[in-house]
Formats: sequence, C-alpha cells, structure tokens
Amino acid sequence: MHIYFRALCLAVLLSAISACGGGGGNNDSPLYASTTGPVTADAGIDYVVDVLSSVGLSGRILYGGSNADETPVADVRWQQVAGTYVDLIHPGTDTSYVTFRAPYTKTKQTLEFELSIYDSSGSLIDTDIAKVTVNPKPHLQWGFVTNDRIYADPAIADDGTVYVASTDHFIYAINPDGSEQWSYDTGSRLSTPPVLTENGLVYLATDDGVLHAFTAAGHHQWEKFLDAGIFTPGVAPDGSIYIGTSFDKLYALNPDGSTKWTYDPGTFNFVMELTEIKVANDGVIYGHTSNGGIVAFDPDGSKKWDFYGDDDNFTRSGNGMVLGDDGTIYFGMNLVKIYAVDPDGNLKWEFETAERISSRSVIAADGTIHFSVFNGAYALNSDGSVKWYFDSTPFVNNRWVVMGCAVADDGIVYVGSNGGQLLSIDQNGQYQWSMKANESITVVSSHGHNAYVGDSDGVIYSATPEENP
Repeated sequence: MHIYFRALCLAVLLSAISACGGGGGNNDSPLYASTTGPVTADAGIDYVVDVLSSVGLSGRILYGGSNADETPVADVRWQQVAGTYVDLIHPGTDTSYVTFRAPYTKTKQTLEFELSIYDSSGSLIDTDIAKVTVNPKPHLQWGFVTNDRIYADPAIADDGTVYVASTDHFIYAINPDGSEQWSYDTGSRLSTPPVLTENGLVYLATDDGVLHAFTAAGHHQWEKFLDAGIFTPGVAPDGSIYIGTSFDKLYALNPDGSTKWTYDPGTFNFVMELTEIKVANDGVIYGHTSNGGIVAFDPDGSKKWDFYGDDDNFTRSGNGMVLGDDGTIYFGMNLVKIYAVDPDGNLKWEFETAERISSRSVIAADGTIHFSVFNGAYALNSDGSVKWYFDSTPFVNNRWVVMGCAVADDGIVYVGSNGGQLLSIDQNGQYQWSMKANESITVVSSHGHNAYVGDSDGVIYSATPEENP
C-alpha cells in the first residue's frame, strides 16, 4: 500500500533534533487517521548531540489510504523510556512537540523516547521510539544551566563557590561540584558581574538600578535603588562600596547600604559613566569611564585626576580595568589600545594592537598582562613590550571572534570565541587544548587550574586541563 504523509497538510511538523536548539511549529489542528489503512506513529530518525544541548522532538503520523473517511486522533504523548532522566517540556499546546536539555554525562549514553498516539476512546493506536545519543565533552568537569543568556563574568570565591548573574533575573551560587547552592530572583535583568568581598559578602547591581547585598550563604541583607542604570561596584578594605551610574554619578555606601557621600559632576553627557570601580589598598578609588578614560578619587569623594589618552582617536569604548601590585592601572581604550597609568595619573606606556581588543585585561602572578583580540591573544611584559602573541586562526574558524580572557593560577591562559571554542594557551603562548561549548562563549573566568565560561544558551561550564575529569 502506498504510504504518504497527511501530517504536512495538517501542520504537524517535525523539527530535526539539534544540538543548538529544537524548532518546530504550533499545531492547533486535530490529528486525523484514516479508517481504511494503518495509522502509525513516527518518532523520526535517531540523532547524536552533545551534553547540555537544547533538543527538540516532534512527532508525526503516517496514514494509509488517500480518500478514506477520517476519525480524530485524540492524543499524542511523549515519554522517556531509557537513559538519564530529563524533563520533557511542552513549549506550546501541541503535545506532539517536546523539548529537553541533554543531561551531563562522562560517558556516551543513549536516551530513548516513546511517541504514542491514542484514539478518542483512549485506546493506544501505535508507538514509535526516538533514540538520542549524548556524547560527553573532553575537559568538561560540569555544566550548570540557567534560563537565559550570561553576559557577566562569573565570580569565584576562595572555597570554589561560583557566583553567576544571568539575564533570567537570577543570581546563582554553584557548589564546586556543579550543584546549585542557592539562587535569588532579583526581578531585573543582570548584565554586571557579582562582586565578592573578603568577609564573604556578595554585591550585585541590576540593570534597573538596584544594588543587592547577600551573605555567602544566600541571605539577602539589603537592597538600595540608586539610579536607573548602575554598573559594577568596587569595595574598599574598610567595607565601603563605590558604584557609578549612567547619570555620571559616583555613590559611596556604607556596608549597611546607607549613603556615605555622592559625587555629582553636575553634567549629564555620558562622559563620566563609571562602568567599573576598583579600589586600591590605600583607599584611592579608580573609575573606568564608558568613553575609555580613568578618573581617580580620594576616599572622601574629592576628584584627584583623570586620564583620557588619545583624544584625537576618541571613541566611546572601554575594555576593562585592572590594578597591578605596584599601583599601576592598566586599561583598554579606543578599541585598539592598552594604557598603563601610574597612581598619580601619568602615562607609563601605551600599546596599540592591529586588531580590535575583545576582552578586559588580566594580570598573571608574574605580572604579565593578558588580553584577547579578534583573532588571538596578547601577553605583554610590565613595560608594555610584547611577550608573545597567539594566533587563534588555526584553531578557530576565521569568521569567529575570540572574546574573553582569564589566567589560571599556574599561568595558563583561557580565551573563548563566539563560535563556542574555549582555548587553553600555555605560559609561552602555545596551544594546549580546546573544548566546545554548545553556543557562543560570552564570558571567561578562572579559579585554580580551571576555566569557567558562560555561553549565549545560558550554560556555565567548568573546564579542567584533565581530558576526562
């Protein structure tokens, strides 16, 4: 008997199972089966995906005959029958379509899902099985899934707890084994990193202008609205908190959240948006401006100096700020320049790259300054000379941009790419190994020997030099 698909004209669609997400359309029409030929369930072909991939399964019905009277198929159901348990989610009203997140596994395993169709009396008509093989990722220690993209660097405490701010409005505290310790819904999108203090407090700024304070155990101590937009705070040795706003202000807060003082330049032109604050051991406050400059303040809020670099090549962009042990401030500006400025605001040196800078600067234990550019990574000596340059093009498809940079305790450099690759580079600028995330890598941090990366699918990965952790 000729078999054909009535499902197409009834808008019952099959979406290929994909490691980067399932598709599929809504089906508001009833499913019908021929009364003169066999009716069978079709769960599709078998597929292979990576751990933690977003997967979609969509069933369809095969009908026999062409012009027979029709009776409605009352129900279509998916259920898992083998493999590590996953949550099957129906994103719409069409029960023939389900999504799930592939589980974390250290060895290859196969999941099996049964598609069943029922008539209006509840009797089973037919079943079919879809098999999904899940491959492990080398170097992956664990993965933790949030509900939206991650744009802020994870912060890692001395005890290995990983704090992650997600655009799903939650801050997550993740145990060293990848399990959730606690989470808190701030009610607002989060795009700045958590800031940790030596006494175990966690500060977090939300995109709607609220600063939150938590204990390491997740107790929400206080929150304070400052302005419509606030940025990454800095914390002084005495516990004072300093934070800039999109209205060009700088707030100084006491540890209990009360206001200590406010610096207001009296103008509002985005020139002094202090997008990041660092506090030196002597209490001097350094703010990195959105147009790539540095402004220094005394602990009482009086302005000391500012530095804006090459005004002839001005552009509204900055690439992060870091303080050296000797008080030198290193920061990026104008997309292609790294500056070193002494604690008095005097230029020590500047370095211009041939490519756009794509990460903040980080300093290794030996004083080497590291940062990534679109097609690689630089290591500079403390005098601004080039120690080495790593060309990523043999390891990353040349249409992908390298972004994010972190240095492990042993000097290993980690960079990510928007093609999803995490690259490990040794202290001499030589490639070591790589790991593939499921989506574009958006942030990179490190702690101990491990790298912690977030991707645009909302997953945090803990990667280790061990191939099979």
